[in-house]
Amino acid sequence: DQLFVDLYTMLTNQVEKEATPTPDYLAQLAGPEDDPIAKGEGVGVFQWSNQFAGLEQISGLDFKFAPMPGPNVESGLFLKPGQFFSITKNSKEKEAAAKFIDFFVNDIEANKIILGERGVPVSSEVKEALKAEVSASRAEVFDYITWVEDNSSPMGSPDPAGAGEIIELLTNLSEQMSYGQITPKEAATTFRSKAESILNNQ
Repeated sequence: DQLFVDLYTMLTNQVEKEATPTPDYLAQLAGPEDDPIAKGEGVGVFQWSNQFAGLEQISGLDFKFAPMPGPNVESGLFLKPGQFFSITKNSKEKEAAAKFIDFFVNDIEANKIILGERGVPVSSEVKEALKAEVSASRAEVFDYITWVEDNSSPMGSPDPAGAGEIIELLTNLSEQMSYGQITPKEAATTFRSKAESILNNQ
């Protein structure tokens, strides 16, 4: 539990020192346009890359990508597809479905219509062909993802059943720590106990 304690001690201290927003402040944000970085008031934000162009558009500012600070930068990130395709094993049209997925993923003309709206193309050939077609912001996303491909760790396994409850538990404990209602050590004990109970009851 020490890793949990160390992390949330640091995060709680940041709130106390007004280096990061309080839960009350965050609760008042109605949408991306209220985000401190969108208003030019924040230092940075940890977001999925596909939100980059939208933040620039909302704010009217020019942003730059940067890896998370700290040691082992080359392995601190992971790539996650913007969407997943699958074909059910009982489908009567497996071959047609496979052809559609191949078309959607690898056809350059099809992707010139989509223009990366569903995420950065996984095909390097498609990605390169689209760079001249997309906005400067989206082209920057393409370049960043190319960098991340060589500076990241493998994506983890799919979330287990009950993951939503665990995330909600962690969010609630995080807020309690920010308000000083519970210490990180107490939260770590509570989190482990309740998270194990959630997983065992699935």
